[in-house]
Amino acid sequence: MYSFSITEQLVVFIESVGFGVLLGASYSIVDLAVSIFTVGRKKTVICDSIFSGLCAVALFCFILAYNLGKFRLYMSVGILVGVVVYFVSFGSYAQKLCSFILGGVHRFMSFVFTPLKRFFSWIRRRAERTFKNLKKKKAKKSTKPIANKKESVV
Repeated sequence: MYSFSITEQLVVFIESVGFGVLLGASYSIVDLAVSIFTVGRKKTVICDSIFSGLCAVALFCFILAYNLGKFRLYMSVGILVGVVVYFVSFGSYAQKLCSFILGGVHRFMSFVFTPLKRFFSWIRRRAERTFKNLKKKKAKKSTKPIANKKESVV
């Protein structure tokens, strides 16, 4: 049975911390995407479930690659430490930066699309008035007698 030395275990622990930081960063990205594109609670649960499944697959591949498929407690502690380090140190700044960027994008989009929305709303109102007027004219024409001439009997 092959056993790792203390230095190899320390290297795997440090790599586990790095993997935890990557998992935390990827969750921030997924959370940002979910906040942008989804509206309901069900969609958020579905996206989080898919993310959890992908993280499980990534964790399995990480364990296979770095520890020959053997799961050790220090690896899970390292991953947990990495996630906590990310959210305590970088995560809050990343969320503030992303919310700042999203606010700027939202302001830009509203600046661009508000005049277009007003223009298309004006076009729609004009079209509705035109169709109402056409219906009224058609209705007036249909109430007139078809022929005013006397009919002759032969």
